[in-house]
Order: sequence, then C-alpha cells, then structure tokens
Amino acid sequence: MANGRLDLKTPCRNCPFRTDDEAIRFHGQMRALEIYLTAQKWGFPCHKSAELTDGLDTDETSEPGGYVFRPDGKTQHCVGALIMMLREGHRWTEGTGMSKKVFEDLRARMDPDAPVFNNVSEFLGANNGHD
Repeated sequence: MANGRLDLKTPCRNCPFRTDDEAIRFHGQMRALEIYLTAQKWGFPCHKSAELTDGLDTDETSEPGGYVFRPDGKTQHCVGALIMMLREGHRWTEGTGMSKKVFEDLRARMDPDAPVFNNVSEFLGANNGHD
C-alpha cells in the first residue's frame, strides 16, 4: 500500500464506497473497477487529505490527473475502501509493509457498521452510469 495514514474510522460524506445517497458515483463501471484495483494494490487516498494533480504528459508517459498520496505521508487512506476490502476478506500483511499488528489495529478501529459496500460487485453495480 502507498505511504499514507490509517487514522480514519468511518468514511467521509462523499466517499465513493458509501452505499447511501451522499456518496459520489462514477459514470461507469470501468472507472469504478480501476479505482477498486488501484485501492487493492496501492491504496486509495481520501480526497480530503490527498493532493490533486494535473497528471503527467511526457514523451515517456502519460498519466491522468487526479487525487494522489502526498509525498509527505500525511494523506489518509480511504477508510471506505478499506472497510469494503476487509468485508471481502482481504489481508494486506503480505508484501505491503503492513504488519499483522497494524492490520489488526486497523480492523479494530474502523466502524464495522459504516454504510459501505460489502464487495466489489455491489460497488460496480452502483456505478453503472445511470441515476
């Protein structure tokens, strides 16, 4: 996972992983799947503490802009994404730098009743491009 903080207990009002009407939605399932896969591999930054970039456009690479983890390590991981992945049974202790103790502390600290999707299928279904 990316270098970021794990202090949040419940998702912010506009978290895309929320199940209620406050959440933002993506215009299609492809973007939602991209967000999910990125969150699994590197983490997903909470937009309230992330850095907004314009992206890179060089001869060697072209990356879209968006919210990224700040280099100072002060960006919070999106707790909505973490809760959903914990509900799916993910374990980040292998190959991520997250110790088993940190993982268990994270699990104990987060709100188990937060209005968050239970799995990627529900998340993708809510981001089908329709109102």
